[in-house]
Amino acid sequence: RSSDLGLVRLLTGIVSLFMVYHLIRILPTAFREKTSLALEGEIKKRMEAERKLEQMNEGLQAFAYMVSHDLQEPLRKIRYFTSEIARKHEPVFDEQSKLWTQKTENAANRMEEMIQAILNLTTIHERVDFQTVDLNAVVRQAAGTLEVKVNASQAQIHIDTLPVITGNEIYLTQLFTNLISNSIKFSKRRPVIYIKEGNSSGAFTEIVVQDNGIGMPQEDVERMFQPFQRLHPKNAYEGSGIGLAICKRIVEVHGGYMKATSVEDEGTTFMIFFYCLGY
Repeated sequence: RSSDLGLVRLLTGIVSLFMVYHLIRILPTAFREKTSLALEGEIKKRMEAERKLEQMNEGLQAFAYMVSHDLQEPLRKIRYFTSEIARKHEPVFDEQSKLWTQKTENAANRMEEMIQAILNLTTIHERVDFQTVDLNAVVRQAAGTLEVKVNASQAQIHIDTLPVITGNEIYLTQLFTNLISNSIKFSKRRPVIYIKEGNSSGAFTEIVVQDNGIGMPQEDVERMFQPFQRLHPKNAYEGSGIGLAICKRIVEVHGGYMKATSVEDEGTTFMIFFYCLGY
């Protein structure tokens, strides 16, 4: 009997070793299959979330576009009838009536600026053609577009040799046009603007735009990238308050980000980081 018991134990041990051997072989495969299924599920969830987000963004863009266009027709009527009233009756207006008419025209002009700004912001999207873009040509074109402002303010624009990046030329021209215009506008002295390459790395190309404008407290810097955030009285500086929000959006479309530092009464430095595709 003892020999039978020993034989049973031996067979049990062999079977156990056999099972362990096969478990060792199949467990990694099982875990890989489970991990693959979990990863596949995660990818599907992420793709679905991105699809819903894209649909939401498209809906918001369409809504903003529709509202902006619907607002333009009554605005045109306000401007037309106000100008007609002023043209026909201004000779008999007292000073108060003239002031009210002028304020109405100013409000209508500002509304038109805001509507156009909303359209500009909502039409910037990721589905654009990217190609090789020479930033030297882009910045020169932007400065040329602002020739009248540059000459009127006697602004000095110093442009160092800039790199070639992958991007959308139209958006990038708008980006630097807004930044140069912003530096000229927010200046109490002769504007001096420097545009140069910063500390680029393998992953990012950094472009620096520095001015000697009025600046602002550093704690207010983040607010200036938000739409319709005006950090100064609207009667002191023209504009819709959305220019830098458009700049931020353009940079984001290029897979980058934008930040700034500022010192009140000394100037502001914008740092733009473009993501290098394929890194």
